[in-house]
Amino acid sequence: MIDELLDGRTFGSPDEGRTRRYNMSALDEPFATWGQTVATMYLVDPALDVVLRAVDPPGEELARRLGRVLEESRFNAEFARGRLLELTRRWEHGRSHLTAPLRTVLPETLCWFGPADEQGVAALRQAGVLRADSEQMRTAFLNAVAPPLLSAGYDVGISGAPDNWTYQELPWNRWNSLQRRLLTTD
Repeated sequence: MIDELLDGRTFGSPDEGRTRRYNMSALDEPFATWGQTVATMYLVDPALDVVLRAVDPPGEELARRLGRVLEESRFNAEFARGRLLELTRRWEHGRSHLTAPLRTVLPETLCWFGPADEQGVAALRQAGVLRADSEQMRTAFLNAVAPPLLSAGYDVGISGAPDNWTYQELPWNRWNSLQRRLLTTD
């Protein structure tokens, strides 16, 4: 039936022909491994949740929609956390398959909230669109993802405790604030 509706036409990827992308570079290509899939889901979904929780929706209807999105997202976060911990505990090579993707995706995810002095985030706060600044969102994100990583023994460049995290220096020299992504080095 779908073929009849499409009348034999095929459609390319939405990114086909684009030279500029507006997503984290970790999402550019299909995932090569299950470990990469789990690690990316574990980090990216909670980052989006943090931003959505920081939004101050104008009106009851948008607040209700946002609440539904966040409720559905909770299941994704639980799934990713469960898979990460299951792969770590039950598969002898799980940690080795997860560590590299976690180390790759984490810095870009931490950058995604923007530098501490980012004018765009400051303008959104001043306009009442956001309730949190970049550092507050980064801390909320780490409060969500760091404890399970640390308790599972992952060394991904973060340490500390809730509301008091330290992490490796972020690659701001490669950050593109317009596209919200790290520029590749190749």
